[in-house]
Amino acid sequence: MATPATFNSSTVRRNWQQDSNALEEGYKAQHAYRSCQVPYCLTIFPEGTRLTPKKLLDSQAFAKSRGLPEFEQVLCPRTKGVWSAINGLQLDAIYDATVAPAGGANMMTLACARPAELRVYFERLEPKSVPRDEESLNSWLFQRWEVKEERLRNLAKGEGLCCANEAPLISRTLPVRSEAFSAVVGTFLWWLVCTAVFVQWCIQSGHQDQAGLE
Repeated sequence: MATPATFNSSTVRRNWQQDSNALEEGYKAQHAYRSCQVPYCLTIFPEGTRLTPKKLLDSQAFAKSRGLPEFEQVLCPRTKGVWSAINGLQLDAIYDATVAPAGGANMMTLACARPAELRVYFERLEPKSVPRDEESLNSWLFQRWEVKEERLRNLAKGEGLCCANEAPLISRTLPVRSEAFSAVVGTFLWWLVCTAVFVQWCIQSGHQDQAGLE
């Protein structure tokens, strides 16, 4: 029998006054799930956005203005959300993940069920090893990002995601199921039919309202 798990998503607007309230509600949900022994996972992307050439230049300019490390493979992390989660959640473990897609993988290749290559490095951290005050956490987070920078730089040179003096990583191939593409097509067709029915209903309702006014 599979164990149920819960995944939460808190929408933020880069306005801490609003975001802190949304995050607090998410933390309350996690506490409730934990009391019921339901596994819970919250994923945080400290960069806050995807990596593009322009955003990388903006990130480097920001880092230079603040005397922070300038990265070439990653964006500067934002501390506030991580600090809030570390102090607001009841944690058993923290996983630091570095993900590097290869071979032009994107949403379209995923939708077409084309095999894609992903390099992933996971590191399990004990919550008590992570600083709780915001200033110390900021320093700790940038140190983690410096390690990510080294991993991704080594990968770009063909050396894998390993850092110096680390053992070789384990490689595992995960096959793509042949029915994945059919499932995607079926979902799209179902969405198309539902949308068409809804649009037709709206048009008919509009005609009926217009007839009633006449």
